[in-house]
Amino acid sequence: MPSKDTAIIFLSVCGLATEQARQPWLDAWERVAAAHMRHPAGAVRVRQARPRLLGVHTAIHVDDAAGEMPVYVPRDRDPDLCTAINAAGGPGGFVLLVGSSSVGKSRMLFEAVREELPQWWLLHPANADAIRAFAAAPTQRTILWLDELQYYLDRPHRPTSRHSPRPDQCGNGAGSHPVAARIR
Repeated sequence: MPSKDTAIIFLSVCGLATEQARQPWLDAWERVAAAHMRHPAGAVRVRQARPRLLGVHTAIHVDDAAGEMPVYVPRDRDPDLCTAINAAGGPGGFVLLVGSSSVGKSRMLFEAVREELPQWWLLHPANADAIRAFAAAPTQRTILWLDELQYYLDRPHRPTSRHSPRPDQCGNGAGSHPVAARIR
């Protein structure tokens, strides 16, 4: 199978020069590239993830809103966040949004992940033990979603001797994994 870069060159030569024209073909390439890979238990494809189940709060009621969430209002920092998510999707990385309560951090992060890694698996671990379980048997093309990051961190007052793995420890031969997190 050709690399993604080779596919992009081929599509450009075939006259599909814009990102919008190439995207359906690149989505198909991604599905084929990932079809043989196993996925982590409990994970869903990013494109199929439901934002409310990931901690995205509902916005004010809008009469013409279709579905469970109103239309996303782009933010000035979206391009920077998309760049960071895309970069983390390569060698792995940690993308953390910090801000006050109910300012749109989770929604912004969700939209960036959905834009940049729609074909990847999204794993929303229940706790630090679930992160450790994933680290023990990682899968490729999986992003960890850690909404309310503070709840995943081992704290000194907790009765535990083990620590949560660092993001760079979430792989043993299956590659590094991006981590998308939010904290207040």
